[in-house]
Amino acid sequence: MSRRRAVCFPTRENDRHPGDRLGFVVGPIFAENLRRALVMARGDSMIFIERPISAALLAIAAIILIVSLLPSVLAKRKEALTE
Repeated sequence: MSRRRAVCFPTRENDRHPGDRLGFVVGPIFAENLRRALVMARGDSMIFIERPISAALLAIAAIILIVSLLPSVLAKRKEALTE
């Protein structure tokens, strides 16, 4: 098996999801840039909402989070109501 295949396609020996790898690479970069933005804004977190592009990206992220969590919440609610 070539090295490229082991990186791109998870196998039994390599069970990690590609999203995990992306998180390990992008996570520290994201944290560093978030800290840098807060330093430039003198600690004011409203800078992320005041800018239209940032506000739109935050809204999209919130919608994706709600849509992904909604089925499990509804299933638990349905289960609690049937008991």
